Amino acid sequence: MGKAVGMILHYPRSTQDVLSVPGDLVPELVRSMTADRSFSRLVNEINEELLGGDKLARQKARDALSHLGFVD
Repeated sequence: MGKAVGMILHYPRSTQDVLSVPGDLVPELVRSMTADRSFSRLVNEINEELLGGDKLARQKARDALSHLGFVD
């Protein structure tokens, strides 16, 4: 598990975790997760939900990727 970022005590591990991160903390979170190489693992998890989940899971995955700064 990663270090604390802003008011976030643990790195997000799921789509729902990503969506609960305040928007103003996302850039710092992405920088920190990228630096310790955990960001790609999180994005891969979200992509799996996007490709294989039910309709609600796919929408949440899209929303999470958007929240992280990826464009549709």
